[in-house]
Amino acid sequence: MNPKEFKKIALVGAIPEYRNIILKDLLRKGFEVLPVNPKYDEIEGIKCYKSVKELPRDVDVIVFVVPPKIGLYVLDFKPP
Repeated sequence: MNPKEFKKIALVGAIPEYRNIILKDLLRKGFEVLPVNPKYDEIEGIKCYKSVKELPRDVDVIVFVVPPKIGLYVLDFKPP
């Protein structure tokens, strides 16, 4: 898929505070953003998903804005 064709982006680690520059920038650029953070029900007026497993299947991209350890935990990754 060509990056220019991306429409729906999940943002793992989205937060409602002023630092939420990435979410706001993606919205401003016209993307549909699906925030993922178990601490919130809503961010910027958008439903917030508690986990990656809750996301709809038609998400084009998942962006992680969390430390690597958290990212691996979110993905339920178990090293060999």
